[in-house]
Amino acid sequence: MTLAYPISASQTDAKSPVDGQLMDDIRLNLGAIKAAAELAGASDYLFKINGLLPALPVGRSRLRLDGVVISKDVTFQKGQVYLEEPGLGGTVRVDVRRATKPDTKITAISRQFSSAINSIARAGSGNSTQSITRATAQISTQSITLWKSALNISSIVPLGNNLYRYNLASTVDTDWVVGDSVTAASCSNAANDGTFTIVRAREDGGNNIVVSNVSGVAQSGSAGTLTLEAWSYNFTNPVSSQFAAGEQATFASHSAGGNNGALTIYAINQSGNNIIVKNSSGEAQGSAAGTVDVLRWIFAFSSAASATDYVVGETALTASHSTGGNNAAALPIRAVNSGGNNVILYNPSGAVQGGAAGTVNTNRWVYFFSSDPSADVSAGHSVIVTSATSAGNNGEFVVKEVNRSTSGNLVVFNASGVAQGGAAGTLVSKRALVSFASDQSATITTDSQITLYGTAALANGGTFDVLQVNRGGGANYNAVIETTGAAQVGAAGRVVFETKSLFDTKPEIVIPPSTAGFAATHGRVADGVLNSTRKTVTAGTLIFADILSIPSGAPRNLVVRLL
Repeated sequence: MTLAYPISASQTDAKSPVDGQLMDDIRLNLGAIKAAAELAGASDYLFKINGLLPALPVGRSRLRLDGVVISKDVTFQKGQVYLEEPGLGGTVRVDVRRATKPDTKITAISRQFSSAINSIARAGSGNSTQSITRATAQISTQSITLWKSALNISSIVPLGNNLYRYNLASTVDTDWVVGDSVTAASCSNAANDGTFTIVRAREDGGNNIVVSNVSGVAQSGSAGTLTLEAWSYNFTNPVSSQFAAGEQATFASHSAGGNNGALTIYAINQSGNNIIVKNSSGEAQGSAAGTVDVLRWIFAFSSAASATDYVVGETALTASHSTGGNNAAALPIRAVNSGGNNVILYNPSGAVQGGAAGTVNTNRWVYFFSSDPSADVSAGHSVIVTSATSAGNNGEFVVKEVNRSTSGNLVVFNASGVAQGGAAGTLVSKRALVSFASDQSATITTDSQITLYGTAALANGGTFDVLQVNRGGGANYNAVIETTGAAQVGAAGRVVFETKSLFDTKPEIVIPPSTAGFAATHGRVADGVLNSTRKTVTAGTLIFADILSIPSGAPRNLVVRLL
C-alpha cells in the first residue's frame, strides 16, 4: 500500500500491520529532508562567468548571462557583483530581472510615425563669409624641454613574445599611456636601449612599463633610465584655450626639424605656459626659436550665425572660398558667435582669407511631409529614412527639431545630406507599437523589457525596453519599443518573456584606466540597491542575470550574487 506524505502518527501505532517504531523513524526522516530542502532554497543565488567577458556573444544592449528558477519564496537582502580581473578601464554593470511568461500573441507591429517624404532642404540659408582668420594669434616658442623627468630603471623582466617589463624606481603616472613612445638609455645591456611603444602601463598596479623589444634581455639590477617622449613647448604667456587637446597645431621654424609639423596637442598650460606634445622625433631646444599656429578658424559674417542651426559638436559645410583648403563638407564646429558674428571651425587645411568669398552652411536638414509629425515624434527621438533620391539622405538620425517654421517637417543633423526637390523615400520613427488583442498593462509596464519571438521581421525579434504602454488610449492595447525591423500587418509572433529589474540602482564596478594597486583593483565587489517590492520573489519564478557593460581589455571571472 502507498502512504501519502506527511505520514500521520495514527498510521504508525502498534495496531498497524507494520512496525510502529520503523514508521516513526521514516516519518521523522522525511520531515528532516523537507526542512533541509527548504533551507537550501533560501540560500544564495550565484550567476558566474569563469573566463574572459569579451569572449561572450554581444546582444542588443545586454548580455544575458543565465537564468534560474527560485525554489522557495525569498526576500533578497543584498545584490552584488564581483569581478576578479579588472581589464584596462571602464565599467562592469549588471542587472537581475524577474521574469513572467505572458505568451501574448502580437496582432501587429506599426510605426509610431510613418510618412512619405515630399522634399528635403538644408536648414536655414547659407552665411556669406567676409573673412577667415585664425581663432587666436600665433605664439612664439621660448624653449622646448622634456615634460617628464627620466625615471630610473630598477630591473627588466622578460614576459614572452618579445614583451619586456621595465620596472622603475618612481611613480609612473597616468600620462604614460598605451601607444606612447618611450626611450630607454644606459641599460646594463645595450640591447635594452632604444625607443619603444608602450604596450601596457602600471601592470599589477606597479611602477612599470611593458614594451615590445625583439632584442631585449633580462636585467636584474638597477641601471639606465626611461623617458616619456613628451615635450613641453614653453611660452611667455598662458596658452589660449583655442589650442585644444586632441586637435593639431602647426609647429614651424624650430631649431630641430623633428619639432616641426602638424602635431597633436596632448595638454596645455601644465604647471606653466606651455603646449604638451607627444612626439618621438622631438628634441630639446634651449633658446627662443619657432612658432605655433592654431588650426581653428574664425569664419566671420555680416550678421550673427543661427545658434539653432550651428551647434558645437556638429559640423558645417564650407564652399567657394578663395583657398581650396577652406572648403570641406564637414568641419567640426567649436564655437558660435564668439566675440562677433561668426562660427569657429577646426580645419587642419585652413588658410587666412582677407576678403569676402564663399559660404558656410549648416549640416542640418529639413525633411518635409504632408502630415504633421508633432504628436508622434519629439526632439531626441530617432528616425529611419529609406529610399530617398540620394543615398546620403538615408540612414538613422536623431531628431533635432519638430515643425521648424511651419507644420509637417522634422530636422535632423546629417553631414552627408543632399537637397531633394521632389517626393521620394519614406521616414519612419524608430519607435514602434507592438499591438495586442487585449490589455496587457497589468503585466507590461514602462519598467519592463519584453522578448519577442516569431515576428515577421527578424530585426523585431529579441529583447526590448518598453517605452510606453497603451499609446493612444481606449482599446489601443500596445507596448512601444524601438526597433529597426519592418512593420507587420496581422498576427505574427508572441511576447514570450517580460522582465523587471530587482534593483533601483544596479550593481556596478568602475575600473580606473590605470590601476592604483593590484589589491585595490583585482577581486572587487560592489552592491546594488534592491527595489523594495520586487526584491521579494515567489517560488517558481524565473530570474535572469544580464551584463549591461564590461570594461575594456581582458576582464575575466565575474559573479553576480543575490543573498
